[in-house]
Amino acid sequence: MGYKKATEDFITMDLSEMRPKGFLKVVLERQINNIKAVNEKSGWKERVNCPICGKDDSSFQFMKNDFSLLQCNNCKTAFFDKIPVNTDDLYSAEHALSDAQKAYLVNKDYRKVRFASERITLIESLLQKSVLNKNILDVGCGTGWFLEYAKEQGANCFGLELGKELSKFTEERLNIPIWNCELPDLETDVRFDVITMFDLIEHVVEPLKLIESAKKLLNDSGIILIFTPHFDSVAIQTMKDKSNLIMPAEHLSYFTKNTLNFIAEKTNMKVEYFATKGIDIGDLKSFYEYEGQHQIAETMEKMYDVLQPTIDHAENGNHLRAVLSK
Repeated sequence: MGYKKATEDFITMDLSEMRPKGFLKVVLERQINNIKAVNEKSGWKERVNCPICGKDDSSFQFMKNDFSLLQCNNCKTAFFDKIPVNTDDLYSAEHALSDAQKAYLVNKDYRKVRFASERITLIESLLQKSVLNKNILDVGCGTGWFLEYAKEQGANCFGLELGKELSKFTEERLNIPIWNCELPDLETDVRFDVITMFDLIEHVVEPLKLIESAKKLLNDSGIILIFTPHFDSVAIQTMKDKSNLIMPAEHLSYFTKNTLNFIAEKTNMKVEYFATKGIDIGDLKSFYEYEGQHQIAETMEKMYDVLQPTIDHAENGNHLRAVLSK
């Protein structure tokens, strides 16, 4: 594919909003705090088998904060060798609500214009109709900036959020139902046209169980839209343990195109769409700034619009998006 074609559907972003100075330092410090939160409560349990295919056949990738990141040789899922005994230790920690507010509400309006609108456009292209009066469930909705935009477009919006204080905060802020439970435990008669999982599946101990639970809640023509960090990406493979996306306490697994195909096969679903749309160059800008290589960091920022389209179309962007259907 030529460079001109690669740039046609590329949408730029404001790196001063998404990757401001000091971004990586703040993220790495937050990761340490999250590890401490787990240490001080229920602790960790070992994981040997791949969380997707169940095989005990993996290759060591690198260390992060005394955790080993492995990659399954069968389905290419990457995963940490230790995970929290109780993930609620993290999502209901005292600092969880304030962390979410600082990370996602400070630039909420920009996120709605740049990201939420793009996601609704993608959903409408896949449904081949407007989201007006469509039932949308956002699993792991956080502060609800996506649902806020979807509601403005006329969708019937619902959310699910494990953080107790965060779910209550978002429900009150948006005046829509926000369930505080695991998806397999959700009891509702509502059937959904769209179930979204934005930066969610990597947090889940049993991803296949999550997808199977979502499938049961879809109507016959419903879709599951997944956005998640892409392990086979330029930024992650360059930054490795310094990647802002490599989070031992939070991100338990990392996915690839092979992983998504395997999930679809295991859950008897179809992959209707796959693409990568990353912020690799922005993350590398933050990385080189953190390393004190400011000239390279400045170059990365200047080259974002030039390099990122090619990375995305080569399917090497650091966020993948996939759509599953029945």
